[in-house]
Amino acid sequence: MRVRTRGSISQQAVMLFDRIPGVSCADRAMKTYTFPVADVYLGKKQVTMDELTPGYRRKVKRGEWLPINPFTTSISENKSVGGSYSVYGLGLECTGPDLHYQITGYKDALIRTYRVVVGIPTNVILIAGSDAASLYDEVVTKALADRFKGEANFVESLAELDKTVGMLQTPLGNVVELIKAFRRNGKRRKGYAKVSANSKDFIRFLSSEWLRFRYGITPLVNDIQAIMKALERGYEKAPSIHKSRASGTKSMTKIESTTVDSSPFRYTFQIVRADTCDMRAVVFDSYRLDAFDYLGLTFKNVVTVPWELVKFSFVADWFANIGDLIYANVPRIDAVCLGSAVTSRRNWSASYSCPSTVNIDPTHYSVSGLSGGFVMTNHETVRSPGGGGKLVIRSDFRLDQFKRSADASALVVQWLSTIGF
Repeated sequence: MRVRTRGSISQQAVMLFDRIPGVSCADRAMKTYTFPVADVYLGKKQVTMDELTPGYRRKVKRGEWLPINPFTTSISENKSVGGSYSVYGLGLECTGPDLHYQITGYKDALIRTYRVVVGIPTNVILIAGSDAASLYDEVVTKALADRFKGEANFVESLAELDKTVGMLQTPLGNVVELIKAFRRNGKRRKGYAKVSANSKDFIRFLSSEWLRFRYGITPLVNDIQAIMKALERGYEKAPSIHKSRASGTKSMTKIESTTVDSSPFRYTFQIVRADTCDMRAVVFDSYRLDAFDYLGLTFKNVVTVPWELVKFSFVADWFANIGDLIYANVPRIDAVCLGSAVTSRRNWSASYSCPSTVNIDPTHYSVSGLSGGFVMTNHETVRSPGGGGKLVIRSDFRLDQFKRSADASALVVQWLSTIGF
């Protein structure tokens, strides 16, 4: 195992002030003072751990297959973004009327003030370890499921041939039914009742056409494209290496706010925390492609077609990776698995700011505000061998995807129509 380090995060031990006395003070010169503050660290550090493959370049030139070596890279950075503040003391240090002094703090003012009045800044991971592990299992299962799959799924298309023929025989069937419904409504209803009935019929028409497009026309177009590609590519004379990939992302954001009194001021600090977990899986297999692979006429498609024919099986796949798990466990006799890997990228950060600084002793002090910011970022990349497929609840189970929202809305409309809504 090789370990490489670059950069450093070092302790910044002093805070600088410039003090300007009042005009009537004996000492009118600007003075610089230091204020010790421990545990303030700034800088950037990267640590990489990996394994070397002897003769790597020579083996690559010869076309040899090389194993996927694990590695880990960690990058930590604490960065102060400018900032300063000014404090005015009224009649405290000098004698005489309307005398004042000014203290101007600079050099990482915000984080140093936070360290004094609140404590040590932190950068924490928001995504739970169990959620990251579930995302890992999901992308691994998806990558395994996509192995040996063709451009289309002719087995399923043949099993649903009667539905496809029926769809092609009456391409405008829903349009005709909509026109008939409008005519019926015009004869039986008037005013608002007519508008309401026409609206319901039109919504049912749209939902039916959407489902026809998604699960009737689109698969048919895919089958035609797969036939064309199969004719163009022909077949492979010798086995070659094929990749199947899958990826998934989960992210979280959290905003924290804290108000602290540190005489003579009241500081309000805001912390914006963000965490992103990105998983990418890849599987390498060696086998020979032919026309049956392009068309999806394979043993894998035959074994899994019963699940595809289950009514609303695609809805179940929204919630859990049932279909992917079934596909992932179907082998191919002539395929040799060369290896698999999962690359995990984690990025989490904390951004500190002070949107409000209030003077709670206006008789003796005034303050111009605490500006600038402080950002803590951590990045970690880990590549490790891939595992086996597992059943998990999907990490992206939500309706913020257009197709899924449209499918769900269309299904609800169709269900309501069956109960007479």
